[in-house]
Amino acid sequence: MTPSRKALVIGDDTRSFLATVRSLGRHGVTVHAAPYDRGAPALRSKYVSKIHLLPYYLDGGARWLAAMRDLCRAERFDLVVPCEERGLLPLYQHRDVLEEFCRLAIPDTAGMDAFFDKVATRELAVAAGVAVARGRLLEERDSAATLSAEFSLPLVLKHRRSYSLSDLYVRTAACIAHTGTEVDDWLRTHRGAAGEAFVEELFG
Repeated sequence: MTPSRKALVIGDDTRSFLATVRSLGRHGVTVHAAPYDRGAPALRSKYVSKIHLLPYYLDGGARWLAAMRDLCRAERFDLVVPCEERGLLPLYQHRDVLEEFCRLAIPDTAGMDAFFDKVATRELAVAAGVAVARGRLLEERDSAATLSAEFSLPLVLKHRRSYSLSDLYVRTAACIAHTGTEVDDWLRTHRGAAGEAFVEELFG
């Protein structure tokens, strides 16, 4: 008899999380879930056999790591699958500890660098000959005047990463600025974003 396989899926949305749970369940894998919202509708899937509530990842993640390590040791998961950055980034940060207990469905270092940093994604696309909108990293000297002289409005202003470990539960959002005033307002609100945010022309 083939031994039963068991996976922990981190998340709770009705898109990637639910699709992952259903796919694993239909292949005979016993699925446990580690959600952010205990009341999320996706947790009512017939394929979710057990729910585990982990601490929030705060202050370096010591409590989260201890809880995650204990859970993996107790449940002996064959695979842990994060369904978005809030689950992925802590697993990647502590992969050396957690891979002792289970296999992690996460990218390698090259994959993380290429696909979870929007600037690195742009650079990879350019190297592969994929057309991208004109853009660059923001600099300290930038203003609506300097950017408007270099690029055509409207402009897209956004951080290079949607999430960071230091502020894991706050998602950065892109801004489409149609006027110079909107550009300056964004730059003023995100003062200090040079090197961590970038600008692109909008095209359609």
